[in-house]
Amino acid sequence: MIAVRPAVPGDVPVLVALMRQLSGNEITPTAITGLIAPESGQAVLVAEEGGQVLGVMAMNQSPMLHRPTPDARITSLVVDEGARGRGIGRRLVDAALDTARGWGCGRLELTTRLGRDDAHAFYRALGFENSSIRFHRVLS
Repeated sequence: MIAVRPAVPGDVPVLVALMRQLSGNEITPTAITGLIAPESGQAVLVAEEGGQVLGVMAMNQSPMLHRPTPDARITSLVVDEGARGRGIGRRLVDAALDTARGWGCGRLELTTRLGRDDAHAFYRALGFENSSIRFHRVLS
């Protein structure tokens, strides 16, 4: 049975590996340890089965000057490559929706890279709509 719970320090090595699967970037254990700390302002939830972490979702909230309620945002979501297609991502998104409601947020948003057609179809199937274009600029 798949359970969703807050990430704990013992999860950090698996979270480093999952972030590598998601982005190809090497995220340090120290950085992840800081982000899973309760005072970070993040919610980092893991999905596990039989004591094995199979996926992770990180989110935060932002007050909106132009709306009466804050927005919640999924900042990372990844399921281990060997565990995809089993409903784990859906469980993590459901937990994100519950967390956002608990925070009093009016919306839950996320971004996904262009060309990730499977991810786009997954989010649409969960009721998300493509509602904006996002721009970014690398600061170096």
